[in-house]
Amino acid sequence: YFSAFYFAIGNGRTVFFRYVLPLVPLVCLFGAVGVCHAGEWIASRIGMSSRGAVATLALLVAAPSVVNSAWFDILLARTDTRVVARAWLASRLRPDSTLYDAGGYYATLDLSGLRFHPWYFQRDTGSFGHPQGENPHWLVLPDSPLLRYTQVAPEIRALAAREYVLVKVVRGTKTRVRFALYDQQDAFFMPVSGFSTVERPGPTIRIYRRRDLQ
Repeated sequence: YFSAFYFAIGNGRTVFFRYVLPLVPLVCLFGAVGVCHAGEWIASRIGMSSRGAVATLALLVAAPSVVNSAWFDILLARTDTRVVARAWLASRLRPDSTLYDAGGYYATLDLSGLRFHPWYFQRDTGSFGHPQGENPHWLVLPDSPLLRYTQVAPEIRALAAREYVLVKVVRGTKTRVRFALYDQQDAFFMPVSGFSTVERPGPTIRIYRRRDLQ
């Protein structure tokens, strides 16, 4: 089974962590056998009943997974950062507002239904293509340990620091992200482990407003 699974899925260039899920039941079975043998071995060494030793060892082995599973479910139940950011902007955007979202395909906000003018950054000219060289009223910049999916052009970051004011931050992660493990190939903005670094699903969203609009 393992060999067939590998040749069917595991030998590609893109292998997501979630591809291993079909193997979990088999791993659990092997783990149960190992716990039984280890429990019996421990019981024979310390004079404890085999049933008690196996039960105690099973609890110790399963406890971290149970805690992580519950923690993961609690975090997933929280509203995604992109939804929170969209709700915040909904009451502030006007029909004549202009906005640039640097989120790309995966991290961009779903602003459908809101009346505003979306602008797009032109890397070749280093501008937004406005005849008078104006910049948009709003900038939306994502940030995440998933660097591939939240890349922001250096020109945009410099522009935000120079001509904009940070008015809203919706945090997806805390500062201790080095303790979290992410699947860098998968645009799933949740870690595989290290849930203590997460506040809610989604990338951290920073919303900037042009200084002259204060």
